[in-house]
Amino acid sequence: MAINVNVKIYSKMSANELTKEFTAEDGKLDTGSLNACAAALSAALFQKAVSLLPQQDSERTLWLIRNGEILRAYFVHMIDDDPKARKGYLKELAEGNEDNAEAAMHPACAINEEVINMLHQMLELLVEVKNALPEESRHYAVESAQLALGAIKSARSWLLNLTSHSLDETYRFVVRRENELTMESVMKLYEEIVDG
Repeated sequence: MAINVNVKIYSKMSANELTKEFTAEDGKLDTGSLNACAAALSAALFQKAVSLLPQQDSERTLWLIRNGEILRAYFVHMIDDDPKARKGYLKELAEGNEDNAEAAMHPACAINEEVINMLHQMLELLVEVKNALPEESRHYAVESAQLALGAIKSARSWLLNLTSHSLDETYRFVVRRENELTMESVMKLYEEIVDG
């Protein structure tokens, strides 16, 4: 006899359903899923900006088009990956296994770390895209950067909060310092896109 397993696919939900799931008392979503959603929206704006570049048939523009779609789809996929990444950590916490929870903390951070890293790379591309856009279309690059910065800051806040509970002082320091360095780079890129 087949067993009917009901698996929620969060990335297929409407915005209304996704946000309700996040706020539901028994919901499985956390900030990482919403950061991934914001990152996907930022990547969609990146794609819009790229679609307005002159010379749409140039090798570089075609490369940007392909990579914009890869990024958008990747972020959408991460909406579902965040609950899986945190599952082991939450289980160990619930069972009171402090040492196991410490080990499970690293994968629990994976999606928020990936949001930061991939959006950082996208901002590097956005500098190039914005500078090549006609003046009247540059606002799409700016808006993409603004959404990206929000998702990066939110992901960073979540990471720093979670890792502040780590028993490993070196790990806490490394996460904090890596994030400081990344934010310095992110802010330079953001300012170049928004104010440049």
